[in-house]
Amino acid sequence: MTTSITTSATYTGSFASEKPTSKAVDSGRPRYKVGYLCTPVTADATNTIAIDVYDKWGMIKVLAFRGYVHTTTDSVITEETYIANTFTGTVLTLTVPAGTDDDKRFIVVYGI
Repeated sequence: MTTSITTSATYTGSFASEKPTSKAVDSGRPRYKVGYLCTPVTADATNTIAIDVYDKWGMIKVLAFRGYVHTTTDSVITEETYIANTFTGTVLTLTVPAGTDDDKRFIVVYGI
């Protein structure tokens, strides 16, 4: 059964331009944003995570994301591959990949 889970925390990353030595407003290139979210330790395989990236981080387009899982409570972290995902409007929906249940997940979202 697929269950929707609510993130336990979201964080806003830094704003940056493609040329770190210039000011983003003067570079003529779009700034990218990085958002971070953390799920509760109860996240299970096949749970879904829906996040409004515009509401949380001001993103209008998702460029990429990476997912990580705590394989040992708050200790060992390994990367996960999120295959099933959708981006509708400004809502990014991810399905937690098959693996272990009751683990904390950490996801980094890159966008503009």
